[in-house]
Amino acid sequence: NCCCWVKSPKEELLHIQSLEKTIKRDMGARTAFSKYLMSSGLQDGLFGICKAYALYDEEVGYAQGMNFIAMPLLFNVREEEAFCLFAKLMSKYGMRDMFTADMPGLHLQLYQFSRLLEDFEPALYCHLNRRGVTPNLYATQWFLTLFAYRFPLQLVQRIYDLIFSSNLSASILKFAIVLMQKNRDTLLGMRD
Repeated sequence: NCCCWVKSPKEELLHIQSLEKTIKRDMGARTAFSKYLMSSGLQDGLFGICKAYALYDEEVGYAQGMNFIAMPLLFNVREEEAFCLFAKLMSKYGMRDMFTADMPGLHLQLYQFSRLLEDFEPALYCHLNRRGVTPNLYATQWFLTLFAYRFPLQLVQRIYDLIFSSNLSASILKFAIVLMQKNRDTLLGMRD
């Protein structure tokens, strides 16, 4: 008595075509270094990593933000190695939990960040909280893209160095707190 649903070849083809369309649409999103990606001819490699991972881990599939995680890897290693590093980030380093249903990894990171911000920068935490600016409004994008969405490539690559030399959670939380500390005065000066 099998409870598994097996896709027909036609259903599988439609699934793959839909997946490819979604990935290509998201590849149009811009980062500070996406022009360099295109000029380097790496967009096919980025597409290949995202598609391969979605087919490799069907429970997670493809989610918006994965292309930002894979992009910096392609600047340093061949496509095959970038895929292996991407898969390792997802499994061994815990990024997978940020993209599974209900995103438990993301919620944990946001909670931890919020507690750390409250502990290390209580005035800033209270200032933002009183204005309804919770970490999920700004840090979600940081954590889901490993800061690649808005930060310069050199900085993102340094974050990747920290992740691969220690661990993902500690690295992104430390960087997020330092980022808030460096911008504390500006943030505290904002009234609206």
